[in-house]
Amino acid sequence: MNVFLIIIIGTIIFEYILNFMSRQLNLKSLTMMLPKEFVGFYDEKKYEKSQNYTRINSKFEHVSSTFNLILILSVIYFELFDTLDQYARSFGYSPIITGLIFFSIIIIIKDILLTPFNLYSIFIIEEKFGFNKSTPKIYIMDKLKSYFLLLILGLPIISLILYFFEVSNNAWLYIWALMSLLSVIMPKIYTQFIAPMFNQFTPLQDGKLKDSITAYANDVDFPLTEIYVVDGSKRSSHSNAYFT
Repeated sequence: MNVFLIIIIGTIIFEYILNFMSRQLNLKSLTMMLPKEFVGFYDEKKYEKSQNYTRINSKFEHVSSTFNLILILSVIYFELFDTLDQYARSFGYSPIITGLIFFSIIIIIKDILLTPFNLYSIFIIEEKFGFNKSTPKIYIMDKLKSYFLLLILGLPIISLILYFFEVSNNAWLYIWALMSLLSVIMPKIYTQFIAPMFNQFTPLQDGKLKDSITAYANDVDFPLTEIYVVDGSKRSSHSNAYFT
């Protein structure tokens, strides 16, 4: 057997075992009893609910990660990547177009196979604990927007990577430069174009909150430019906040 194949399979299995054991240790540490340090400060029912939520999610991750492991090992064992490669080549297109067909089929198949797990997580587990705010319409629209972004951003990037492999023996160097460039410009693209496709951003109105945030940013010498309120509860009632 190819030594590189052994390394790849070994790494995949090792990562699976490591994550599985980590979740098991977390599950064993869970307790329904509110720690004495929090008595009088945190509601016992809410604490019990949070532990149950963590327990169910961890067990669900056991199932989903095991499915992913079996899936990737099956693909490798039955040489399905090679089968797909031969199928993509059968159209007789250029190497770059052939590569795009190859990766596009993989992405679509993976999305189809993982969709039931995503639906169960959102509309069963999250719904059970009162966190879900999403609807089938929002879910479908998010999916369509994701595919649209893949078309206008993902395909050009993959095409460029395939081009580098086609024309240069030092493709890794050009790809490294490309990834470095993307890491610099993507935050701006995300905030200006991608994020507004999924959420609505409203400038934070003048007032005590904005003054406090601005004052703190000045104290720590953080170059704060804009502060927005985002409809983060559109899909979930989990508390969240972020900056970029």
